[in-house]
Amino acid sequence: MDKYEQLEKLAELKQKGILTDDEYEQQKTKLLSQRYTASATDVASQPMAPIESLPPYWQTEFSRVDELGLKAYKKFNWPAFFFTWIWALTKGLWQNALVTIGVIAFAIVLDIAIDNEAVSRGLDIGLTIGLSVMYGQNGNKWYYRKHVKSETVIY
Repeated sequence: MDKYEQLEKLAELKQKGILTDDEYEQQKTKLLSQRYTASATDVASQPMAPIESLPPYWQTEFSRVDELGLKAYKKFNWPAFFFTWIWALTKGLWQNALVTIGVIAFAIVLDIAIDNEAVSRGLDIGLTIGLSVMYGQNGNKWYYRKHVKSETVIY
């Protein structure tokens, strides 16, 4: 059983009232502080790096995701909102960054093809706002899935 399955079981025991809040926190801290030593057969199924290797901010955020579940995690990421594809590149989400750059390049080609400034400006503003909101809402989830779950994340 891997660390994440153990965390889920701990959360279930807490919800059922079998573990107190203090016992749950102690067990969770103990579990999260353990280093994982992977064998050759299970390297591909394990996270890229332990949460402990991240800065304290991301350790707290990812522990929260483990506690609440990915669907319950809805914190907005302002740096991802303002810097979209640049933020994605700094977090190793290069596929997302490349797709975003491609969409922007396509919009530029459309701007040139559409010889109407109002339509062109509306397209640019809508695309910019849409991509920014999408990155702001999903950035933390994408980074979690990439770093902790070792998933390839494209939107």
